[in-house]
Amino acid sequence: MALWFVGLPALRTRWFVVCSIVWLCFGMVQVEEWRSVLRGVLPTEEVESSLRITSVNCSGSMFSVRDAMIEVPDVLLIQESPPLHALSGFLIEHTEYQLLFGLDTSILVRGGIREAHRKQFYTMGSAVIDGQDYCIVSLRLLTSNPRVDLWKADCWKAQVYNRQRQIQQLTEIVGLLPDDVALIVGGDFNVPQRDGIFDQMNDRLEDSFVSGGRGWCNTVLVDFPMLRIDQVWTNRTLSCFDASVRKSPKTDHLLYTARFAFVDL
Repeated sequence: MALWFVGLPALRTRWFVVCSIVWLCFGMVQVEEWRSVLRGVLPTEEVESSLRITSVNCSGSMFSVRDAMIEVPDVLLIQESPPLHALSGFLIEHTEYQLLFGLDTSILVRGGIREAHRKQFYTMGSAVIDGQDYCIVSLRLLTSNPRVDLWKADCWKAQVYNRQRQIQQLTEIVGLLPDDVALIVGGDFNVPQRDGIFDQMNDRLEDSFVSGGRGWCNTVLVDFPMLRIDQVWTNRTLSCFDASVRKSPKTDHLLYTARFAFVDL
């Protein structure tokens, strides 16, 4: 975009027109935000029965959890989870929810849930909501390691290691997913939208943003959100028709909420 403005003095030249057309075509294919911004001005689809999923990186704060509950989610995916005693006390006020707690990631469900698998970077549970079975995962992959000392070999080694660990973590999670229930995988992936790491999910899961994102759905950093690292993916038993973000207190991530319609397969 900046280069386009630099080229304004050559506005009437043939090369400027050609380059502008090429740039526009590239943006329409590679830039995803224009689709969700356009969708945001259209009326929201009305669905009689739906499932609401909210994902929030809490930065350890209960303020963010309380704020997320304003969305009245059926499923709340929590990353950088507050401590167990705080969440357990919170559930006294919300008896319709059950908690599956993890050291870094937790899940609140309006229904029942039991542990399936759990590690430092994810919590996976088998849940029942309104009689429907789900496998639900709240995850936070290894945090990216931004550095500017690109002339150092150690910088590149650190990036390669970080990348390999993120791929290994997501591969492990995907390998544990069952085939016979509705799947929900979401949280803080710590990689930007359309990253190659998601290729291993595309055969079984769909990014809720692609069909339902409305407005500017990037989630970090909160004041200038340029990356969409907080995402919710589901299998084809659920179809997202509405997804959006908003600010939440005490966290540097925007809160992401998606609504899903049930699909008869």
